[in-house]
Amino acid sequence: MAASDHLHPVQLAMFGLGSDVKNMVAGSNDRDYGESMDQMWSRKEAESREPAGSGHGAGVYDSLKKHGWKGQNNGDAAWVSHGVAGTNMREGHHRVAAAAALESEGKDVWVTLRHLDPLQGQRQQSYFRQNTPRKPNPELDAAIDELGKHLR
Repeated sequence: MAASDHLHPVQLAMFGLGSDVKNMVAGSNDRDYGESMDQMWSRKEAESREPAGSGHGAGVYDSLKKHGWKGQNNGDAAWVSHGVAGTNMREGHHRVAAAAALESEGKDVWVTLRHLDPLQGQRQQSYFRQNTPRKPNPELDAAIDELGKHLR
């Protein structure tokens, strides 16, 4: 039995296989207009298979195949956010698509997950929401920053 089978229902996974992450998310900020999730994942996989240096996400497939998780830009995480509309993929599409492709070829590659704060919405710690004001909460900010130190 996998360690992930022992997660508490409200515990967020720190790692996931590509196929698990793909199945977890209901939406993405990186879909083209009219593009389905399946079409987006296919596009991201194709981009990840391109030779390194030929475009955004290119070379990720080869890097994961050769190095596994350690080849992911020093372990950059795939960012997912949680909300009333479900779980949304924010960053790491190419890593997740490449990991899922490798999994279908018999190589399990774990992807690091970073969950954006499901209680406060997307916290103003990233470039995604820099211009969105929120009510200051020093106590919560300190707790999140302390937790973040342990996740890096």
